Amino acid sequence: MNKAFKITALSMLAAAAVLTAACSKTQTDNSAHITHLYGTTYNDGELIVTNDAKLSFLQYSDMETIIMCNQINCEHINYTTDEGLPCLAYGKENLPFLSGEKLYWLINLTETQNGKPVDYMELHSSDPFGTLEKTICRIDGLSCDWTTESCIKNNTLMFFPYESVYDENGAKTDEMIYHFGVLDISSGKFTDFGATEDNQTALLGMYDNKLYFNNSVYDMASGEIAENKLVHDAVSVRMTEKYYAYNTENSVEIITPDKEENIILRGEKISYDCMIVGDLLFQKDENNWYYYDLSADDPVKKNINYKTGVYAQVVAEYEDSFILNVLDPDTRTVVKEKAAKSDILGV
Repeated sequence: MNKAFKITALSMLAAAAVLTAACSKTQTDNSAHITHLYGTTYNDGELIVTNDAKLSFLQYSDMETIIMCNQINCEHINYTTDEGLPCLAYGKENLPFLSGEKLYWLINLTETQNGKPVDYMELHSSDPFGTLEKTICRIDGLSCDWTTESCIKNNTLMFFPYESVYDENGAKTDEMIYHFGVLDISSGKFTDFGATEDNQTALLGMYDNKLYFNNSVYDMASGEIAENKLVHDAVSVRMTEKYYAYNTENSVEIITPDKEENIILRGEKISYDCMIVGDLLFQKDENNWYYYDLSADDPVKKNINYKTGVYAQVVAEYEDSFILNVLDPDTRTVVKEKAAKSDILGV
């Protein structure tokens, strides 16, 4: 059995007790989480900014979507209720993420100093559903680009804020200079590592407590940046906290601290559809969808017969199920679907 969920469909659940319970597991999750334009995956669901800039949470347990607002009498269709109160699901589209028992997001602001515009951003926090909001810190001279990826782990946000460029008349141009920055969300301490090489913002992922981006690697333990001497072409690399997989001339090579020797998948190439979820590397070719169990002594290719002929991609796991992105052939939209692991793996 499987249960489908369309990203455009929104369920309106009003009970605050239900809302709090939905994020209880997320609150204690200390893994690294990569924020994407379409949402951020946690161990029990996804934090999603909808097309109309509304913050929601897709909970994997029942594939229902919770609007991140518990304002009384709020229908979550406008920025304000009929009583003039704010809908707490709006205004949080800049890199929202969950950490501990709180929701965090960034806000871009501009003020005038000595007759000139000065950009800055603020980190805000609240409970998961928008109440008890407060400002954590202010970061001068930089703004947050909600389209870039970032990573949050252990109260540390690693991201790519940008510096706006103004012309001689004080007007903002379209040019932006991207920086790499690290923000301790508990203390508000921000470290600016300066402009990125060639203005790039390619975040590859987190492996072995190190964040890989562009051709650099940030070590969370030392707080230092070094050159990434491994393959770091974003198209040719997939990684999780446990695996670093990359293309070589005739194979996919995978580094993991669990094995003394690298895993070699001969005759393979990381494709656009390739994903590593848990210990499984999922891959597609022109005709088949298949996987490798990277925890095996000698991983072998195993075909998948689920939804033959339909585009599907495993993006997460939850208990005894996988969460998939499935392309609806009729509407040409992506559908979220939960399927039993046994149906996917055939075991």
